[in-house]
Amino acid sequence: MEKEKIGILRVNPKLRDESKTTAKNNNMTLSVFTEKALRELIDNIGYNYDLLMNLVNDTPSLSLYAEIIAEELKGAPRDLIKDIIIMIEKDNVTFCKVTLKESEENKIKTNDRA
Repeated sequence: MEKEKIGILRVNPKLRDESKTTAKNNNMTLSVFTEKALRELIDNIGYNYDLLMNLVNDTPSLSLYAEIIAEELKGAPRDLIKDIIIMIEKDNVTFCKVTLKESEENKIKTNDRA
């Protein structure tokens, strides 16, 4: 069984610091702030995979979210991880340079959701 491979994405430290400050000012952890931002984004684009990929390429903020997910994947809410896996675990798609390789464990997670 192959484990998912996660690459760390480097982002603008100012953007990361601003996000940490925003999260703190709203009494949220960075993970919760990231989850909320990702859920809002996903809801707004209606789970449109191609549109998501375009936004990933064009939006610096999404690079930050990808970095945080890469750093904190094990601690992230399970539903968020499943949503990300469902969206990107197709043909080893790269999401902001964070690649999740297909694995039996992830297949099970994805199938459980269906």
